[in-house]
Amino acid sequence: MNPPMAPVALTSQEMKDLPAIRDAGRSRHAGPTARDFAEAIVGEDRRAFYIDEENRGRGTASTAEADKGGRTYAVRTRADLLVVDSDSADPGPVTQLFGEVLAGGFGPVLTESGRPGHRHLLGVLPPDAMARFRGRAAELGAGDDRTGRSIRPPLAPHRLGLPTRILHPDTPHKALDALQRR
Repeated sequence: MNPPMAPVALTSQEMKDLPAIRDAGRSRHAGPTARDFAEAIVGEDRRAFYIDEENRGRGTASTAEADKGGRTYAVRTRADLLVVDSDSADPGPVTQLFGEVLAGGFGPVLTESGRPGHRHLLGVLPPDAMARFRGRAAELGAGDDRTGRSIRPPLAPHRLGLPTRILHPDTPHKALDALQRR
């Protein structure tokens, strides 16, 4: 008997290549999909926003519909999620913030968001910690504070087809669990 397969983190390109299999529920890959992450982090409006190659909005859809066909999309996040979008080639400041959030006893998720060095940091935080770490993100210059605003969910396709992946925690299942409401 073969041992069970470990969960596989899919890159955004792999997600684009497998929509028919994924949507039919017959994925040969174990683990959460971009849609699972979108549904975990989306705010009250429960909508996704399509993004074109120029990073402009191109309509809305449900998270389920947005995830079909490999199009790039973002969702407006829940208010209890710290969300930082670092578009710097130097991941130092956002990595520093990630370490501080982790040391604070919280379970942040850190992803490579496409271009070299670019990162997304997401973490469920109580209000007092949220204020502290949003301030800390600004002090460090860790990136754009996207808390309560839109961001691409982990594993969602990049607008230019660049690879994305989860850096922490070590499996997509753990990352999805870390983003659940507390």
